[in-house]
Amino acid sequence: MIFDFIKISCRAVEECAKMPGVKRDFRETAAGLPGVYPIDLSEEIERIDSGTYGPFDEQGLPLVDYEQWYRKNGLPTKGKQFPIAYTPVTIAQFGLGSHQHYTATKEPEDKRRFLASAAWLIGNLKEVPGKFWVWEHHFPMPVYRLTPPWPSAMAQGEGMSLLLRAYEETKQTEFLTSAHRAFQAFLFPLNQGGVTYFDEDGRVWFEEYPSDPPSHVLNGMIFALIGIYEFWSVTADPSACRLFESGILTLQKRLNDFDAGYGSRYDLLTKRVVGEKYHRIHIAQMRLLFDWTGEELFEKMANRWEAVWNNPIARVKRAVLPRLTAYWMLLQVKRMLGI
Repeated sequence: MIFDFIKISCRAVEECAKMPGVKRDFRETAAGLPGVYPIDLSEEIERIDSGTYGPFDEQGLPLVDYEQWYRKNGLPTKGKQFPIAYTPVTIAQFGLGSHQHYTATKEPEDKRRFLASAAWLIGNLKEVPGKFWVWEHHFPMPVYRLTPPWPSAMAQGEGMSLLLRAYEETKQTEFLTSAHRAFQAFLFPLNQGGVTYFDEDGRVWFEEYPSDPPSHVLNGMIFALIGIYEFWSVTADPSACRLFESGILTLQKRLNDFDAGYGSRYDLLTKRVVGEKYHRIHIAQMRLLFDWTGEELFEKMANRWEAVWNNPIARVKRAVLPRLTAYWMLLQVKRMLGI
């Protein structure tokens, strides 16, 4: 059954324009979307092209070697088989980054990679009978104690963003139809196989990892919000409008929990402080949300996180304190793998 957000969430209301907490009508910023994806993915494309994550298939689409990935990150794999697998987020980001480059250069190979990624998303969108459609992940994620298959709000959001751009480029309705199908997963809770979680205060979270207890990954939540916002901008679906503003309200209330004082936190479960890659992503996401909503909290946090990154005392803390979190994560992985 699709959520009735009016009844379930005390934060959801019938008319999007009347949602409390968002100072500017975000719909004013929707003109011209989707266009170029608003988060720069050029460095991610470089990592993919260099083989950092794994090989490419015969169509030139990236796979991820999870055995290699775990070894590189110092996580144990003894006695366990980890696959070389397609990863929906990697495919989506590969396509979005290729689209960014194609928009700038008009290189035919970038267009081919962009549309091949979108075609893969269509072909691998799996129906949960009578409910919705998801991209499944067919590998374990021991840090969050996930066994395959599992869905991801980040994958749904970025997948929608790519499909909308493929539709914009080709006008082929199959891309838009698949984006509609992918959006439906946001209307179902984690315990029904969806990607949305309501916390004890009735706030909406879009979970990159559907873990128990919930992990509340910041970058994944916002990448999901980007997809929802762009889907609304193309379709004017009122459910997308309500979901976006509900998610913004959650971030307004809980964003300070992601501020470690000397950096930004990846999630609220492990509470690990991120390195430069994810810290820069967090800052870019904060600035984007400020542009879209006019909510000053996002601009202030972006400025704070930029300043703290170069603070010498904060640098020392980032060098020492994350080791405790890394040890906790190692214990989680060992527990799941039975090591």
